Parts: sequence; structure tokens; C-alpha cells
Amino acid sequence: MTTPASRRTPTRPWPRLLTVAAATALLATGPTAATAAEPTPAAAPAAEPTPATAPAPEGNRTVIAAPLPAPGTTVLSGDRVAADPVSDLAEALEGLPGVAAVRQGPGAADPVIRGLGQERVDTRVGVVSLQGACPSRMDPPATYVGPHAIERVTLDRAGQGATFGGGGLGGRVVISPDYERPAGAPFELHGFAGGAFDGARRGLRTEAAVMGGLPWLDFRASGGFERFGDYTAPDGTRVPGHVDGGGAALSLGVRPTDGQRFWQALSWTTRADEAFPALPMDLVSSEVWVYNAGYRLDGHGLFEQLRVQAGYAQVDHVMDNAAKPNRATMEASTPSTAGSFAATAEVDLRFAPAVRLTAGLDLQVLSRDATRTRRMVASGMTARDHLWPDVSTLEGGLYAELAATLDPAWVLTVGARGAYAAADAAAADDPSLGGKTLREQYVAHYGADAGDVSRADGLGAVRATLDWHAAPELGLRLGLGVGMRAPSANERYFAFAPAPGGFRVGDPSLAPERKWEAELGANLDLGWLTGSVSAFTFHIEDFILESVIDRRDVDGDGNVDTIKGYQAVGARFFGAELGFTATVTPNLELPLSVSWVKGDNLSGDKPLPLIPPLFGRAALRVHGEGATAWWFEAGVRFAARQGEVDADYPEDATAAWATVTLRGGVTLTGGLRLEIGVSNLLDATYHDHLTREAVLPVGGLAAGDEIPAQGRSFFATARSSF
Repeated sequence: MTTPASRRTPTRPWPRLLTVAAATALLATGPTAATAAEPTPAAAPAAEPTPATAPAPEGNRTVIAAPLPAPGTTVLSGDRVAADPVSDLAEALEGLPGVAAVRQGPGAADPVIRGLGQERVDTRVGVVSLQGACPSRMDPPATYVGPHAIERVTLDRAGQGATFGGGGLGGRVVISPDYERPAGAPFELHGFAGGAFDGARRGLRTEAAVMGGLPWLDFRASGGFERFGDYTAPDGTRVPGHVDGGGAALSLGVRPTDGQRFWQALSWTTRADEAFPALPMDLVSSEVWVYNAGYRLDGHGLFEQLRVQAGYAQVDHVMDNAAKPNRATMEASTPSTAGSFAATAEVDLRFAPAVRLTAGLDLQVLSRDATRTRRMVASGMTARDHLWPDVSTLEGGLYAELAATLDPAWVLTVGARGAYAAADAAAADDPSLGGKTLREQYVAHYGADAGDVSRADGLGAVRATLDWHAAPELGLRLGLGVGMRAPSANERYFAFAPAPGGFRVGDPSLAPERKWEAELGANLDLGWLTGSVSAFTFHIEDFILESVIDRRDVDGDGNVDTIKGYQAVGARFFGAELGFTATVTPNLELPLSVSWVKGDNLSGDKPLPLIPPLFGRAALRVHGEGATAWWFEAGVRFAARQGEVDADYPEDATAAWATVTLRGGVTLTGGLRLEIGVSNLLDATYHDHLTREAVLPVGGLAAGDEIPAQGRSFFATARSSF
């Protein structure tokens, strides 16, 4: 039996103690100078709205305005994320132009941007690149960010930029945890309390925050709790989907003198008892600590600004099969950890009013370890699979980016980055199946070169964008670039062991991926029509594809087993996305977004797996202003049939579907905002193409069943602000 100790999340207290000490020192720092400043207006809206447009954020806070994003980029405020009845950031991103999600459980959306997902999408809190601690991606990093902890989110679909640091070949999600007001902002204290209810899953999310500061001090503290249950699909299938979670966040910033600012941010998130019908285990507990600190120095003349940031994230994760039907014959449990450290230092140099150079260096260090224990109930025999054999990676780089205004209508930005990446698996000589070591299994499946688990790679990225402000109503952007990504811990070092569908093994000899990309986008603001459109194409050399590499009887039971591994193939993608809102009258709007991407395996002359179909949203929205602002929206979510699939992955074709949502809300005087609605109004039965199949019979699902989405659901949100 699994002992209580094996289900307990491991902890490492020293990062927390250091954080508390640093925060105490920061609170003790007093102002030496401060100047008054007028409050900055609220952030500009994103250029590509979602049809489910929420009411504007509360206007009673002093905030720093966000720049209008370029085509291919979306900026969301924390208020905007919290306006929907979502449980985490990943759910809020799903459905934005170009953003789909893979799901292995109802509460764990793993973002897919323009057809690329998993570790090709870089999720960062501050400077720290979050890495999940589950080898089966039970814990996508974006699920570890609650709406209450978000100040601002930037979604960049275009992939690597020169100043991004490592990762992000398939796009980037950057969460700013720093609550900053303009220098010299007056004393103020604000806050909110609210929550959301989801009827289909009998789910509840609550959250609260307090924020404000003095002319020299900014602070924000927040916390939240969530609990969601199973649901019954319209066809009567009961789908396990329960999860408990919560967290807290703190942000502190001081300006000791004019032109200087120190800030720190700490967040803690926990998830527990989460069901994953598409995996052979469920989540027992997961705990995430993320700490960031930064310093900024403003200059004048040639020296414009210096920025230094550093941060650390620790994920402790435990999963087991206590609720799976095979528990009677095998008891399995996997504790795992992931630690991430990152640091950057960069400077802005202004050579002329129209020419700025940004130069810097970055460092990222990642460690991962996971060991699964399998105990056969009948015999009492115990096997241990060191799934991540003490894996460590390091990447350090230098970068520079030059931005030049060629004339008032043209802006050219060119950047480059060079980096050194190293990876190792310190426990590669641990025992594996069949009397071999992990290293010997790598060699048996991929050849002698796979026996060298200490790897070093040179990485680079070059990106250029040309912006043309053709008219006040129209802006165009052309982007060209090349970027590289080192293979992940799973791709290089996953130990030969049982995995969903058979067995799986990583390949230490994999080379980095290289991506060549081009994008053309436009922003449009005609008053009656606003939004953006982008078209893109990219080619990836040595694209790392999870695929079947062998079929044989591994465990001697007389049945042929499927062995999955990783192969390098040529891959080509192209697609387009748009998001527009037409204002028919001052009180009537028609928002629309549509996304489409096609991915081809050039080496296998077939489609790539896990490519979303054409999908989008459309709505009719009416609203009124006054002492009581109100709005009502009738919208539809839709997806076309996806018939271009990789049957060898395996995956099946998916039928087209559409659902209708009605929602409405009011904002009352005094800062109270209320919303009610119903999703999937017609109770349609459907499943999303990227939702994986059930791996074992659980709930009302049989092994291999497609997992249907939830049916008609009444929901409500409320927030009171002061």
C-alpha cells in the first residue's frame, strides 16, 4: 500500500527562508527621495479582442499603461483574466487567436500556439521559465498561475526573439508578477474580493487582493482557492475532473532614489487530488514556489536604463494510481521535482533619439528528477523506474537588439543571440529493465552515440521586424527569424520504462531544433472596425517528434508491446489568425476571431500529430453605460473537422462542432460587478481534437474512449472592488 509518507509532497525550505529574509530587508528600506506624478491612465486594450469581451478593468487604481501590442502579440491584464470563470491562466489563454490546448484532464490545459506546444511554448513568471515536474505533462506550467496573482500577461506567438533568452521556439507566455505604479504616485489602498461558479463541475473559485502604496512603495498581496468536481457529458458519460487548489502571491517594490527601483515577488500555488482520465495516474499533490527579484536604474544621455533580474522556481509533485482500476494488481507512485534558476542583466543605450541598442546576458539552470515505484500486489515484487535520471541543463547567452526609427512611419528592429547549452543525466547508470542500465537502453534503441549523456550545444537566434505605420488607422509588420531549441529532459533522457500505450525511451543524441520563420501582420483601427490579422509560415529542421520506434515483446507476456521514442524529422507549418470587432452602433458590437494552422511531417510525407483544426469564436454584444453599466452577449465557439491526422501517433479524425454561450453582466456603483451565463446552451455532445483519449476505464469511460467535453453549464462571477 502507498504509505502516507509517499503521498506527501517533498519540500525544500531554504528558498523560502531566503525569500522571507530578502522581503524583510526590502520592507526595511525607506525612501530617500520621491517626486509626485500624475496617475497614468488605464492600460490600452489589446489589438485583437476575444469575442467574450469582459467589462473594462476597475478604474480606481493607479497603473502603468501597457503599449499597444504588435500583430501576433496579446497583452491581458489580471483583471481581464479573472473576468471569466476559469481556474487558471491556461484556461484563459485557450481560444485566443492562434491558441489551442492539449488536455489530459479537464483541469489541465497545455497551451498550443500555432501548432506548437509542450516545452516549445515557454511560460515565464518574471524572468523564471517554469518547468513542470511531471514526465507526462500532468502539470502544464500555465496551470500554476491563478488569476489573482497576475498583474499582466504577454502572449507572443512569433517564437524566439533575440532578447528572450532560451526557449520559446513555439511562442512565449510571460507573466509579470511585479505590481508597479508610476513614480511618486500618491498614497492609496485598494482591493477586491470575488469569485466564480461553474455549474457543470460544481466548481468554485474565490480570490481576494489588496494593493496600493506610498510615493516610494508599491505593494500587492493576493490569494485564492478553487474546487472543481467531475462532470457528466450530454451523452451521459461521467468524466473524472475533480481538483482542489489554491495559492497566494506577494509583490513589493521600492524607489530608494529618483531613477532607481527594487522589486520582489513571491508566489505559492498548490493543486491536489486532480483527476487525469487520459493518464495511468492521477495527481496526489503539487506545490510550486516562484520567487523573482529585480533592480532598475534609469540614466540619461547615452546610458538610458539598466535592468537586472533573477529568480527561482521549485516544483514538488506526487502522482499515483490509487483511483485507477489497475490498483488491485499494481500499486504505483511517482514523486518528482523540478527546479529552475534564471538571471538576466541588460542595458539600453540611446545613440540618437531614433536609435536604441539593448544588450545583455542571460543564464538558465534547470534540474529534474523523477522515480516511479511499481509494486506487484500478488507477488510483492517492487520495481523502480528512474524516469528522469537526475537531469540537469544549463544555458547561458549573450544578446543584442537594435531598434531604429528610419522615418516617422518606419521602424526596423534587428536582434541576435548566441548561447551555450549543456545537459547531463547524472544517474544514467542506474538499473533499467531487462538487466540493463539506463545508458545501455539508450544505446540499444538509438546506437552507440546515445551512450554519451553529457551533451553540449551551440545555439543561436536572429530576428528582424519591419513596422510600417502606413496611416493612423493601419500598421503593418513583417517579421523574419531563425531560432534554435535544445532537446528537453523528456526527449533526451526519459528512461526506458512503461508509459501510456506501451513503453517510451528518450534519445541523448538528439540535435537541437532549428526554426526558420516568416510572418506578416496588420493592426487596423477604423473606429467601426478594430483588430489584427497575421499570416505565418515556418520550417523546423530536426523537429523532435514522439513516434513509434519499435514493436516487440518487452515484458515476456507473449504480447507485442509498442515502444515510443523520439525522432528528428523535417516539419513545415503555415497558417493565419485574425481577431476583429465591428462596432455597428455605439451600443452594438460583433467580435470575431478565427485561427487556422497546418503542420506537415516532410520526412514521413504525412500530417504532424496534435495540430488543432480551424477554430474560432463569434458573438453579438450589446451594452449600455450610465450609473449602472450593463452588457449582454450571445456567442458561439466552433471548430471545423480535423481529418489531417497521424494515425501512427496514434490519433483519430475529429468531427466539427459548435456551442452557444449566453452571458450578461452589470457593474454597479460602488465597484460591484456581477455576471451570469450559460455555456453550451444546446447541450451539444462533442470532444476537442487535442483532448487525449482515456487510457484506462474510469468514471463512465472505457479505455480508448474519446473524452467528451462538458455539456450545458450555468456559471456566475462576482467581484467587489474598493
